[in-house]
Amino acid sequence: MHDFACPGGAMRGLWDAYFAALRLAGTFARSWKPVFDGLDTVICQSRWEEQAVDAMQKSGFQGVAGRRLTLGTAAIVAGRKP
Repeated sequence: MHDFACPGGAMRGLWDAYFAALRLAGTFARSWKPVFDGLDTVICQSRWEEQAVDAMQKSGFQGVAGRRLTLGTAAIVAGRKP
């Protein structure tokens, strides 16, 4: 599984600035405004990585692991089904 992830450290400042720019763009692209207004909050409040690892392990997957990519703004969770 692959999806956005909320970065930490110095990258978090760039992340916040990026989403501020998207919110500003949403004032011009009105159909996208609802997405830009809350997407960063949804991503940062999500616990999808931990939940995916837990669900996969409970379902019998082996070697389940998560990995952060793109300076922490994306994550992949993978495993093997025996």
